[in-house]
Amino acid sequence: MGTWQELLERAREAYLLPEPRSSWQDALERAAGELSSSFWSESLAVAPDETIATVASTLAFLLEGAGPSGRLTIPADGILPSRAHRHLRDLGRLHERMGFLLPPHLEVISSILGGGPEQTIRSLRVYRDPVRLKLNPWQEALLGKLSRDCSADGGRFAALHTALTACVPAAKPETSLGALQRNIFGAGAATVSLDPSVQCLAVRDFLEEVEVAVGMAQQALSGDPALEPSDLGFLVPDERCYLDALDLLCRRAGLPLSGLPVEKPVRDLGKEAVFSFLATRRQPPPALALAALLSSPLMPWSRETGNDLAQEAVGEGAPDLRAPQGMAEKGKRMLRLLAKRIDDAAALAKALLRFAALLRGVEGMEVHVARALATIKRCRAELTEEGAVPWGDLMRIAAPETVTGPAAGVLVREGAAVFLDYELPWRQVRHLFVLGFVDGRYPREPSVSSVFSDADLEALAAAGYAVEPPSAGAMRRRSELREQIGCASQRLNLFMPRRDPFGKPLRPSQTLTYLAKVFGADEPDELVLELDREEERMKVASLPTAPPSNPLPQRELKKDDLFLKRDLLAIHCYEDGSPKPQSPSSLDTLMVSPLAWLLSRAGLQPREWSPESLDVASKGTLAHHVFEHLFRPGQPLPSPAEVKARVPILLDQAIERKKPLLLEPEWHVERRHLAKEVEVAALHWRGLLEQIGAEVLGNEVWLKGVLDTLPIHGSADLLLRLPGGQLYVVDYKKAGSGQRRERMKKGYDSQASLYRLMIQTGGSKSAEGALKEALEQAGEIGVVYYLMNDQTALADSSGWIDGKVAGMEELGSGISVNAIELIRERIAELRLGKVTLNHEGDPDWFKSNAGITMYAVDDTPLIPLFMKDDPGDEGEDTNDQVRQRGNN
Repeated sequence: MGTWQELLERAREAYLLPEPRSSWQDALERAAGELSSSFWSESLAVAPDETIATVASTLAFLLEGAGPSGRLTIPADGILPSRAHRHLRDLGRLHERMGFLLPPHLEVISSILGGGPEQTIRSLRVYRDPVRLKLNPWQEALLGKLSRDCSADGGRFAALHTALTACVPAAKPETSLGALQRNIFGAGAATVSLDPSVQCLAVRDFLEEVEVAVGMAQQALSGDPALEPSDLGFLVPDERCYLDALDLLCRRAGLPLSGLPVEKPVRDLGKEAVFSFLATRRQPPPALALAALLSSPLMPWSRETGNDLAQEAVGEGAPDLRAPQGMAEKGKRMLRLLAKRIDDAAALAKALLRFAALLRGVEGMEVHVARALATIKRCRAELTEEGAVPWGDLMRIAAPETVTGPAAGVLVREGAAVFLDYELPWRQVRHLFVLGFVDGRYPREPSVSSVFSDADLEALAAAGYAVEPPSAGAMRRRSELREQIGCASQRLNLFMPRRDPFGKPLRPSQTLTYLAKVFGADEPDELVLELDREEERMKVASLPTAPPSNPLPQRELKKDDLFLKRDLLAIHCYEDGSPKPQSPSSLDTLMVSPLAWLLSRAGLQPREWSPESLDVASKGTLAHHVFEHLFRPGQPLPSPAEVKARVPILLDQAIERKKPLLLEPEWHVERRHLAKEVEVAALHWRGLLEQIGAEVLGNEVWLKGVLDTLPIHGSADLLLRLPGGQLYVVDYKKAGSGQRRERMKKGYDSQASLYRLMIQTGGSKSAEGALKEALEQAGEIGVVYYLMNDQTALADSSGWIDGKVAGMEELGSGISVNAIELIRERIAELRLGKVTLNHEGDPDWFKSNAGITMYAVDDTPLIPLFMKDDPGDEGEDTNDQVRQRGNN
């Protein structure tokens, strides 16, 4: 059976008409924006794309119902409801403002209707059942035109067509299937009891129902030598997940299919590449947009290289777009282009031109490259030499669309039939498998108009528009379902997935209620056989089952400490063989979970692709930037007024460089709240520095040193000098002070103390002048955490600060004693090749005894999987017991 689109294309070719090049969409967008008092005006300002799509589809729908005149008629007042009357009037004004242009498909029909028979190179005659197939006035006029312009056939083929397509139930009346085909939507009492000719089967999800259906088809073919593949039929929802699964499983089963769509949706790779390129022009780019662009098949490098670059783009920190070794010059130029910032329209126009020249047109990608080049040409036409960049218009132009490509495989005529859920069956079958028999399907739920209500549509039909009233639509859809199940002569299998692909529960189709009436069941669920229950599974006819076998014993996962027989600190070394330095955060991970440290060191942590968000880490990064530029070395402290004036400016700079998505309008509330939080924290910090008389020596100071013999390095947020000559190493935290205070009091804080150790054993990597001198001559060195969320400073000093300084607490020198001791033990184990696995109780122990939340457990599912069982209730663990437990 052909579609209307195929018929229209053949008719256009027969009448030698060119492809339609209607400006319908552009004219509609322009006119819709000009009619400021229309019912769609407010929606257009908020969601332009969605609004234009709705208005366009509604206007086309009304023009189809108005007929070949191509004009909307406005009934007199009182005939339509007031809301419907206003909407129709506005759409009529819109069509008039457009110059009465027609949608492309109606434009083709209008051209054919205006042509004479002498224009045709071949004649077309269409046969149809006027009762079963309802057409709109345009379609009726087209078929009439085609019939008038071709010679008569004497009615012989029309009679044959009517006989072949007659809607006659295929099953015998005395069977359950025959009774269902004749009485499915009847109002009478039960006519027959349920027999194996109708089976209602509940399965887990769409994939299991396809697997079971194909298995049952194989079983039926092997059990009945007279059964051919063409005697089987699959009635499936018009959804890619069903069609792809059915195609794949039938290929594996050796079951040929007839009726699969010859085309399927494919990714719009060309527009995707341009869209991602535009989205990444403001630096730093959104991580997911950059990853999508780097992994595009149109990029001038291999798929493997693209995947590696994309993984780096979604990792922590700013992506490094340096070319890997051996990359071709074209790829290097593309990476240099992607790293550039775009500030004006002229620069963007040049960048788009360079981007187009660097795209890779490998075999099979020619169509996508052509779409990319056409999109770039349209985008450059929107850019003026001196104007601002119209980002919104460009992103709409480059937005990916639904495109189709040829489906794989060979067309088969006598395979198992595939009927889509909106089609009438084109073949009679013996066994029919109905997939996706859930609420909203069989029959399909009607599409709901956001412009006209059901009552409006009834009134429009009464006013002369050829639109289908909801009541008539419901009857038509029931009639179509009756024909669909009427094509089966031997068995009907209805499959009901219990959950959708996302795990959401599904309900059976409402038609199951009508089945219960036909078969006299008190409740519809009485008809359903659950395939996950053995006693019900055994009742299913033609269901293949695996032979009985003894289950294999569950393999126990060995959870002993790992002994890898090598120095694990030498996993990453420089060319001379010396180990690369560890950071304080890396050693913090090592302290709580050596396995998490090892996986991170080996690059084996999973990298999830997820949209960027304003999480705690992002807030901390932005706040650090503000503090870094607000409190500068060698400069006096800013006044409170300066702090209030500069925080918004510095925060905007940080957002633009590090988190540009916050510049979008939908983030304005979060942006405002963050600015206030940072301002309050900066004012308190400024006041605290003033009270203790601290001098800022340096910020973001890179330090290096050794822990025993292990090289360590890191960047200290701030270095302060007190009037007495003491130094403070400051670490900013965008958090509250409660957990940090507890951790420091229990001696399990290491990060800032390691910075102090770096100063004592190494110093700065690049310090000069006063900072270098201060570090070389440093005497007493303390550490301070400034917790921004509650404006509290926690120090490990004792007696350095006047007790009257509000918001400053000195906790003494023991804040890291337990942490450093445990880290040293972990380092010694790593040098011997030992990786101590965590116990199941470690998260609770570290939380209660060390004030540490084991975030490392969430880094990868391997950590909890390899946790050892706790040895039992040994009372309250001490630090020694925890270390000893790791050795068991």
